[in-house]
Amino acid sequence: MGLNRRLPEATRAVIIAEYQAGTRQQSLADRYGISLSSVKRLLRAARRLGV
Repeated sequence: MGLNRRLPEATRAVIIAEYQAGTRQQSLADRYGISLSSVKRLLRAARRLGV
């Protein structure tokens, strides 16, 4: 199951905002119960979209 199905859009937006505010990727992965690679993929996709 893809990350887009597991996490609501609002949660993905919060993860991106928290990362931009300085939260470490591993901390985000732990807090939201997802893998570090999922966090990295999410952030990479956000950068591609210019978020």
